[in-house]
Amino acid sequence: MIDPEAVQAALGTVHDPCSLATRTPLSLSEMGLIREVRIDDASGAVSIVMVVTSPACFLSESMAASIRDAVGRVDGVTEVGVAIDSDFRWTPDDIGADARRRLDERRERTKVMLDLRPQRWREDLAATSR
Repeated sequence: MIDPEAVQAALGTVHDPCSLATRTPLSLSEMGLIREVRIDDASGAVSIVMVVTSPACFLSESMAASIRDAVGRVDGVTEVGVAIDSDFRWTPDDIGADARRRLDERRERTKVMLDLRPQRWREDLAATSR
């Protein structure tokens, strides 16, 4: 029998490449990119449906390969199928609460580090009109 929690844990080790690039690693699960997981204990097959953040994402096959590799190492799994649902439209609302909190914290650290103030022009304008 395949442990569903072990499958979910394996999926948690597969990170969204774009989140890695921005130095805020989030798993595909945290990003809300894993839409469905089906386990067939009789055959040992696991079927996963995933989505991508953009229809233009060129890393979808790389992510699918990483999923097959990670889930394929779970005890009892003999086959992993990954389908990409191109009809589902992912939005940032699909990100889990904990992942969203980490993204917000990273965004705030970056603003401070780079002294980003989107409304700085208003401050500058107010200072010059005094």
